[in-house]
Amino acid sequence: MSILEQAAFIDELKNARQWDVADIAAQISRSKAWVSVRLGLIARMSEAVPPAALRRSLSVYSFM
Repeated sequence: MSILEQAAFIDELKNARQWDVADIAAQISRSKAWVSVRLGLIARMSEAVPPAALRRSLSVYSFM
């Protein structure tokens, strides 16, 4: 799973299940910092960035 896919998954858990960072981290056995980075990544992206990243024409790591 790419970092963008991870971010989208984490965002879905946050919004659909109304979980906070600690809940998500506990459920997927990751640190709160790991979860926060992915939530921050998806929150800061414009709508144009995810499609470009999925096409690999933009590196998500360079965006970070």
